[in-house]
Amino acid sequence: ASREAVFGACSSLASPPVTCIDGYLGGFAKKILRRPLTTEERALAKAIANSGGSYQTNLAAVLSLHLQSPFFTWRIEIGNDTQSSATDFLLTQYEIASRISYEAADMPPDQALMGAADRGELSDLENVKIHVGRLLKTPYGREKVQNSLMRWSLSDRVANVDSLPAALKQDVDTTGLDEAIMNEARAYVDYMLFTKNASYADLITSKVSFAAHAGLAKIYEHAPVTGAPATFGGRRQGLLMRSAFLGGAGTRTSIIGRGVEFQKHVLCNEIPSPTADIVDLRTQAEFTHDELMFKTNKEAVAYQTKAPVCMGCHSVINPSGFAFENLDPLGRYRTSEAIFDGTTFVRNLPVDAASSVPMGDGKMAPVQDAYDLMSFVAYSPRASACFTRNVYRFIYEKEETEADSCHLAGVHRLVADPKTPLLDGLVEAIAAKSIFIKHVQ
Repeated sequence: ASREAVFGACSSLASPPVTCIDGYLGGFAKKILRRPLTTEERALAKAIANSGGSYQTNLAAVLSLHLQSPFFTWRIEIGNDTQSSATDFLLTQYEIASRISYEAADMPPDQALMGAADRGELSDLENVKIHVGRLLKTPYGREKVQNSLMRWSLSDRVANVDSLPAALKQDVDTTGLDEAIMNEARAYVDYMLFTKNASYADLITSKVSFAAHAGLAKIYEHAPVTGAPATFGGRRQGLLMRSAFLGGAGTRTSIIGRGVEFQKHVLCNEIPSPTADIVDLRTQAEFTHDELMFKTNKEAVAYQTKAPVCMGCHSVINPSGFAFENLDPLGRYRTSEAIFDGTTFVRNLPVDAASSVPMGDGKMAPVQDAYDLMSFVAYSPRASACFTRNVYRFIYEKEETEADSCHLAGVHRLVADPKTPLLDGLVEAIAAKSIFIKHVQ
């Protein structure tokens, strides 16, 4: 059955005709190489198939030849003979089809895309956009979109929250919670983009939740989801206030870690790694153990990083991390911080998440907590531009260059518009004029 699916029913005949291989060469082999075979390739395959001996063994040799071809294992772009500049060659219709398909859905071109290439329709940018939009809504396209946004929001990894002390977890069931956190974030992204046609601002501010896990539902302050999505309780909104972005494995939150990740991933601000001297200086400035039992995490970090040499970076890092202090290591909303001596609960101290967060370009966001901060992020040109840059890097698997600036600016205009579906921005990111060109150094 597998052989006939590849080579046709004639491949099972006792004496197949010499033309039996033709159906494969115009069908399955075209899928493998993602283009029609050349005259030489067809001649070689036909010679192998009809070389005598077992026909089925010969067919296996043909298939092995094509599955080992560089044109199958790599995406080779040769282009046609037309140059648009001294260094830019126009791609063939089939090379454009491969770019569209892999950039939109990480898969080979499907029948509709190959048909468009056969008809020469992929030199028109509007046709390209139609296929990109279609492929983004396929299962593979949806998964790529999810993966891109999960990576940007750091929702593709979770600390081992099950290791937290029972006194901190209280009555939250953490069995299987790490996986549930990631699955819920993935379901949220898929729902917002493909069901609600959400904008970037919607993604950052929606209170929709898919938490079916009892422990995660408790963290998000609603009953476990059994059908329709639920709504976050309290002051929580969007993708960046979910436990994947916030969770940690310690009894104290990672103010510095949260602050660095926010500045780097959400605002694209460079935060240099501290030198050994600065790390030593911070360590020497720590509160004693007994003092720490009476200090909030915010007070401890502020004290530890108060030296001028530290504040060169921590004046940006600390305020960003402070804004998230109303969310504990599980990502659960809190108004007081539980202080632990090891795994032993000591006392509660009031939480102060108020801060003035540097948003880049000299702009500050005065906030009472992370909820306020996300409201700034949703409409911040700096944040939406950073999101655009991160998605571009995920799609193209490379960093942007100066030559990409006009393209990125066009994508950013769509992403930053609170009335434009984010999918439109993703289509624009892929369906650019550069999709037609092979640049040769």
